[in-house]
Amino acid sequence: WSTQDYPTEAAKQQLRFRIIRKRGDYTIYVKKSHQWEQIRIAHLMEDIGNEPIKIGFYTCSPSKNKGFE
Repeated sequence: WSTQDYPTEAAKQQLRFRIIRKRGDYTIYVKKSHQWEQIRIAHLMEDIGNEPIKIGFYTCSPSKNKGFE
């Protein structure tokens, strides 16, 4: 889940992420200046916390004409 809006203009620069995993719960942080700020949380029901995982991006476009080409 998104826990806050993230400004579009901020995404136009290089971003650094930190992901913390605790028994299927994931907290995602982005580095702003010198601090880490929480931006997302998620839970994976089948993750029991002791196996490697694979991650990737999932994106969508809010309007028909602004999508990926």
